[in-house]
This record gives sequence, structure tokens and C-alpha cells, in this order.
Amino acid sequence: ALWTTSIDDDLVEGRLSFQRGDVALQLGLFDTSERELDRAVRALDRSEALPQERARFLARRGTLARLRGDLQGSSDYFRAAAAALAQSEADPVDAAFTSARIDDEGSYAALAKGDFESAIVASTTAIAAYRDYQKRRDVDATFRIARASLRLAVAYAFRGLAVPYRRPLPATLVVPGHAPRADLRGLDIKHADEELAAVMAQLTSPGSGLVSGSSAVRGLLREARLVSSYIAHDPQHALELAERAAHDARFDYQRAESHTGRAHALLRLGRHEAALEALDTAAELLAKARDVVTRVIGVRDGDLGESGDLGLVAQVAIYRAAAQLAVADQANAAETLCVALEDEGLARFHEGLLRTFGEVAETVSPAWRRHRRLRALLGMNGTGPSTPARLPDALVAAWRSRSSERREGDVG
Repeated sequence: ALWTTSIDDDLVEGRLSFQRGDVALQLGLFDTSERELDRAVRALDRSEALPQERARFLARRGTLARLRGDLQGSSDYFRAAAAALAQSEADPVDAAFTSARIDDEGSYAALAKGDFESAIVASTTAIAAYRDYQKRRDVDATFRIARASLRLAVAYAFRGLAVPYRRPLPATLVVPGHAPRADLRGLDIKHADEELAAVMAQLTSPGSGLVSGSSAVRGLLREARLVSSYIAHDPQHALELAERAAHDARFDYQRAESHTGRAHALLRLGRHEAALEALDTAAELLAKARDVVTRVIGVRDGDLGESGDLGLVAQVAIYRAAAQLAVADQANAAETLCVALEDEGLARFHEGLLRTFGEVAETVSPAWRRHRRLRALLGMNGTGPSTPARLPDALVAAWRSRSSERREGDVG
């Protein structure tokens, strides 16, 4: 079994831990994934593993760090992966292929920081390297090319939106139209939309050379549908895409992600009660997904519990607050935000939550400002933040100031 006892061989133990960590990552079990991937990296450090394998392990650890909101840690892991590859004595063609794999995976780390150009260059270069490797080595790189093409489309999509690709994503969007125009944002969105459609068509085509029923292809298709849903100009089409993703999801974590995507589309349609129901479903599925640790995997000796994907938890929370604000339920919207801000597990997502809350709150009644608990958390006096800055930035500034005061108080 994959979750087996330790083996007295560092290389084998490292590979088993990597597989466990990767499976846990796909299931949304991020604490479990971190423990296993850290074991894998340590085991390979003690072994005589090739630099290419160590680089792959470090890159996956970087992906996990990104998803956990640790953007600096993610960058550090990808730099370590590149440094490991620099020690490789592989053939230039093979070395270029391995480097492309690392850069391809790392494109989302750049995108999470809002470095759109680096993400676009990484994915573009990876596609070219995969095609060259396929030609020179007579291997099938169709899936890798499709995945890199998806990542490239995502980079264009979020450059068009001028939004870093990290959770929590904004709850309200003004998606540029798709008609030809000089506006570069509109052109980026149009290109992303077309490329996402092409990727989805390829992944569902019987003659594509891809195994349509494989978990990897299904996962790629689900991601493409959810991103396409997020940027769709027509909110009804956005809902249809998200519902397809939810229908085809195989695991509770995938279903939770998909129902969160449904909630976003429903928010854009003005169906706020339905959006809240979708978010309730997503929250229930996230709880069930965390239970996999004890129901299937089992908690290994010395391991702690499982908090799951806290970025997705933050996303559900901010969509819920947005829906509550939209139906003039100001008190519960502020309460939803307070619960998230008081959760130290969500610390890396707190500023994103405040920024996204502010984007919605500045368009509705300011009644939420009277919420005493939120005022205390933010150190708000009078009617709220007194600054010429927009509300999203004012809330983040108030939070940073309040956090600094708390740290100084702890030191004192």
C-alpha cells in the first residue's frame, strides 16, 4: 500500500513519501502533503538520487507552498529546484526537457505574485521544449503540451483581469468584452478564452491521443472549465461550465472547488441565495475531504491533524460575505469576515480577504461598519478608516497597523 511503514532505504522511502505527498495534494490534504513532501526531500538529501529527481520533489513542494499562501517559500523552493538541476550532467536535450518541467510548474508561482510576463515566458518556453523533446526522442508529450497550454491561457486570463492568480480571488469582476479592441486587457481575455476552449476541446476529443478517462486528464479539464467559468463574459455560460466541472468531479475536494466556482457564477447572475447554498455545499464537502485522513489514509504516528486547503476555505468565506452584502445582510457579512480574520490558520489569506471584502463593500450600504467586533479587530474609530485610499486598501492598511500594534504589545 502507498501508506505503508518506513523502508530502510532513503531513495525508496523518498519516492514513496513523494507519491503520498502528491496524492494528498490532489485530495486537498495540505498538512499531510507537507509532511510527506518534506520527508521526501529529506530522504533524497540523504540518498544518491539524481539532481533531476530532487528538483522535481522541490518543485512540487514549491507548488504546495504557493497553494498554502506562502509565496516567498514557493519561490525559494523553485530556486532550489533550479539549483539542483544545475548540478545535472544529463544530455542537453534531456536537461532542457527537465528544466521545462520545472519552469512549467513554476509558472503558477510567478502568476500568484502577479508576475504575468514571467509566467507567460515560462509556459511558452516549456511548450517549445516539450515539442522539441517529442520530436527528438520520439515520445508522446501531448499531455504536457496541453497542460502548459492551459497554464499559458491562465496567465493571459489573469493578466487581462490584472489579478494575481491566488486565493482568495475577487468575488466581483468586470470582465472585459471579447470584441476586438485596442484595450490590451480585452485582448488578453479574448485570447485566454479562445485558448481555454481549444484545450477543453482537445481534452474531450477521442482523437487527441489523450486517455480521456485518466485522472490527470479529468483534472486538467476540470481546471480549464473552472478558469473559463471565472473569466466568462456571459455569467450564464460561466454557470454552465462550473456545473460541468461539479458534475464530473470524482472526489470531495474536487467537488468543493467546483461548487465554489458555481457560487461565483451565481453571484454574477445575482442569484445570491443559490450562491449561499452552493457555498454551504462546498463547506460540507471540504469537511468530508479532510476526513479522508482518518477514514482512508489513517493518521501516522507523530502526525498532527489535517486542516485541508485553507486557501479554498478563505475563498468560500469571502464569497459568502459577498453574497451577504449583496442581500443587505450587513451584520452577517461582517461576522463572516470576523470569523475568518480570527482564524490564525488563515493568516496568510487575511489581507486578501480584507481586500476582496472591501471591493464589494464599497459598492453597498456602509452599515457593516457598525459591527463592533469587526471595528475592534481593525481598530476602527468613528465611521471607519479615514484615508483618501479606496476601501480595499484602507482595510488592509488598518489590518497591518492593528497587527503591528498587537505584535508590539506581545513584545512589551
